[in-house]
Amino acid sequence: MTSVLFALKHFLQNPHIHLIWMCIRKLVELLQLFTLFVNQRFNWPSDILRVFDSIAWISFDISDATYTAVLIAVCSVITAYVLFFLLAIFGECSDCCECDEMIEYMWWFLGDAVLFGVLFVPFTQILLEIFHCVDNQVFKNPTITCGERMHIFLSIWSGIVLLIVTLAFYLRANSHDVLQHDPTAPNRVRHDVHNLEAYYAFFRLLAMIMVIIVAEASAVAASVCLLLVFIVPVLFTIYKLPFVDMRYNFLQCFVHGFNVWSAMVMLLMVLIGDAHSWIGFVIWCHFILFVLLCCFACNQRLKKLPLTTHDLRESESQMSRAMAKHIDFDDYFRNNDHQEIKQMLMDHEERCIMFRPENTEQFLTFIDDRGEQDLDCIIGYNQASNREIDEENKKWTDAQIDTFCATLRQCKHLVLFRMNGWIFTNEQISRIMTCLCEEAKPNLSVIDIGSNQLHLEDVRHILNILNEQNQNNLPSLKEINLVGNYINYAVWREELIDAHALGGLLVI
Repeated sequence: MTSVLFALKHFLQNPHIHLIWMCIRKLVELLQLFTLFVNQRFNWPSDILRVFDSIAWISFDISDATYTAVLIAVCSVITAYVLFFLLAIFGECSDCCECDEMIEYMWWFLGDAVLFGVLFVPFTQILLEIFHCVDNQVFKNPTITCGERMHIFLSIWSGIVLLIVTLAFYLRANSHDVLQHDPTAPNRVRHDVHNLEAYYAFFRLLAMIMVIIVAEASAVAASVCLLLVFIVPVLFTIYKLPFVDMRYNFLQCFVHGFNVWSAMVMLLMVLIGDAHSWIGFVIWCHFILFVLLCCFACNQRLKKLPLTTHDLRESESQMSRAMAKHIDFDDYFRNNDHQEIKQMLMDHEERCIMFRPENTEQFLTFIDDRGEQDLDCIIGYNQASNREIDEENKKWTDAQIDTFCATLRQCKHLVLFRMNGWIFTNEQISRIMTCLCEEAKPNLSVIDIGSNQLHLEDVRHILNILNEQNQNNLPSLKEINLVGNYINYAVWREELIDAHALGGLLVI
């Protein structure tokens, strides 16, 4: 089972397949949400209501006893998933590798679909409708009287599940933050953007609350709130341009621009107050103009917010996979902001180790074959995949660390040190950092140890080691790059960037 899920996940990570899948998914989500917007409370013409009633199934629009049964099923599935997750963490299953993999894939597929995908709108609508009462009866199932035991029980259960879902927005977005900055991710985000999915999901949840709950009391208030709720994601996308690939920014602009325009038209129709008028619908049909305007603004914003080195390094690393294992000096620095470093290394290319090995032994052999030990630049980017079977190619033995440290001690003119894609123990990375700074390296400007599966405590220990020698032995140090490690952005910022003496040098 896990092998099938792995193959499916790998298939969806293909850049072209992923973009097509995201377009289909966003279209389905758009239709699901729009079917909720098109209801009589917002004075849509009756012919339009009939058309969208015919596709209401796309958002699981059900009623009567079927609604109650599905509500119980949704609550049960999510509750069971949470219990299974807790048992897997604290129970005997925690030591089971197969079980861990199954949990990971369930979190990747089911978590993505329920929290951010095609099941979000249907599941959330079902959970919210239990709070929607008309004439003292549950709107979706009039046989349930509001305030009776069954209604109170289902409302409490749904409320708890909604809280779990809201909490899961942050948990999943935070746990997948590293994946969104991964060099191989088709929809990777800029290095300074974090927890992106949680923002969009939270505003969609607010929009559904407006449509299902608030609109029953006041259609005008619901329309105004919807307009405010939807305009924030559009402005955020235009201002931040969160995705490295602009096609994903345009896709977000299309989705949220469409929602903003729909909310504006809904407000207009409510103010007109005539369900027989087609003026609102005619105006709504021009949504494509507003969407194009949003995309144009997005494209113009790119001129003032270009991609940085830390964003482009991911694209560079992907393109170089088809190249030889040796990294060409000029190609590496072509799209790189470190032009000062390039100038310092320009006449010393023979003293630069720039290599993409497949394992540790290959990297050390390459260094040994070069013969030159007083190196000015060391770049070792491990090419092994993220599959569990390839993790051994990323690990180091203590003997290999000894060999590597012996080389580092001789590099008195080192300018750039970059080791990415490896797996070090806390002791091993500490020894490497100690060797880097135990003797003066007046030219060392950048230490890049991104994507090495480092945790907060690992990094804290590394910073303490560097801080002890920073003033004396590393006077030129300007940057410590940690992009792609196990980063909880809020915690790392609070405990490292804002608190540590070297926090100002960190790039996460």
